[in-house]
Amino acid sequence: MTHHVTGTYFMCNDWHDGVGNHTQTWAQDPFAKDNNSHQWFLRQNADGTVRIESYANHRCLTAGANPPDTVTLRERTDSLNQHWRLVSHAERGNDFYLVSVVHPRYALAIADHLQGNDRLVGLTRMWGGPNLSQLWRIYPSSEDQG
Repeated sequence: MTHHVTGTYFMCNDWHDGVGNHTQTWAQDPFAKDNNSHQWFLRQNADGTVRIESYANHRCLTAGANPPDTVTLRERTDSLNQHWRLVSHAERGNDFYLVSVVHPRYALAIADHLQGNDRLVGLTRMWGGPNLSQLWRIYPSSEDQG
């Protein structure tokens, strides 16, 4: 996944998906087949939402109890904090807003609003609807295409 405004990609902070770790944007290393900190599974839930799971250990992106809480990676549970709605951008086929099910007025974006490289990802408020700083491009796996 890449961030629409910055072109940076969504990855595990500090290159690992340990429990409690967060996610960040990064642009200094190209996608590499042997580096999976920027690879994710989007697992469909029965209710039409998805879980965003790390490639290495299947840790789930988990929203905190309150919107300003850090979004972290956790072991998979039945918690709605791990459920995300993919809201398609009307004009961009592979671009989506990742909206928290437990905080439906918030979407995943660069947490501190500084549109740059090496920034933590968190929930930001959608004032009247999502905006381009909350838009992510999702790329299918090469394994899905062949």
